[in-house]
Amino acid sequence: MTLFSVQLRAALLILLIVALRSLFLYKLPKKVFLGLWTLALLRLFIPYTGSLSLGFSIPGIEQIWLALLPVSNGTPGAQTIDTANASMVFITYSVPSFLLWIWLAGCLALAVWFIIGHLHGKRIFRFAYPAESEAVTHWMDENKIQRRVRILVCPELSSALTYGIFRPVILLPATMDLSDTERLPLILSHELEHIRHFDVLWKWTSALALCLFWYNPMVWAMHILLGRDLELHCDECVLKKLGITKKSKSEYAMALLSLAEEKSTSFSMFSHFGQSATEERILSVMHSRYAPAMFMGLALLGIVILALLSFLSFSMADSVAFTLPIQ
Repeated sequence: MTLFSVQLRAALLILLIVALRSLFLYKLPKKVFLGLWTLALLRLFIPYTGSLSLGFSIPGIEQIWLALLPVSNGTPGAQTIDTANASMVFITYSVPSFLLWIWLAGCLALAVWFIIGHLHGKRIFRFAYPAESEAVTHWMDENKIQRRVRILVCPELSSALTYGIFRPVILLPATMDLSDTERLPLILSHELEHIRHFDVLWKWTSALALCLFWYNPMVWAMHILLGRDLELHCDECVLKKLGITKKSKSEYAMALLSLAEEKSTSFSMFSHFGQSATEERILSVMHSRYAPAMFMGLALLGIVILALLSFLSFSMADSVAFTLPIQ
């Protein structure tokens, strides 16, 4: 399996996920889309592809790509290629050294950008101080996880966010009313869901994929939409704990709206409440419902089928020969 084949499979997979997301975003649980993004990340990072013989012919990615190239029969300089060994054609092409330098420059530039943003955020967070109020204390007593979570107030922020993996911290803006017993628990619960699901690790993994495969436009789409789906998933988890009712959906949507009106400060490697595609999040909240078991079963079946198509090459029973012009 060549690098070209892996990237082509990954791009097609991400394109399909984007299409499914646009069609079923408000119909399926958000963890289904996180499962699909996990599949896309695995396809990007794992170059290995297995082989499965089904006894009948299914063209692979390389065969389809080569079949789309201009071909000629019996013309000078043409060579007959067996599509069963089409991957060998890609192996024979060498990548010019200047393209490798361009790729490396792009990797380093993006890595430096992410690291600088992270360090800038850490420098600002040093001025945070503990959030002390009865509402915060009461919420912490009712919501405990194995990792110790600190809740701090940061004057430089305009919206709540979470950072840290092993020693997670929830940061609240100084403008937030810590005595608000209605909106504050919603915000803290949302941030706690980020911590429970290790969403900061998700974002770093997505950033790594973007640094390595920045030349693939579909990886940029994945990075953006994955960040949105992490927020949508946390919204959904909070609503399920509250009980998906008209009242809870209305209260949560109003919290999103009120925070969206405030000026935002963006730190790409941290998880925000009220920062990512607010309109999409509000629509998702208002369309929230308990998914039927049949929908979940079909969604899981779809993920399994996509996994098989992404990580398996189905061997051809009969070889198909055609001519490929050789320069």
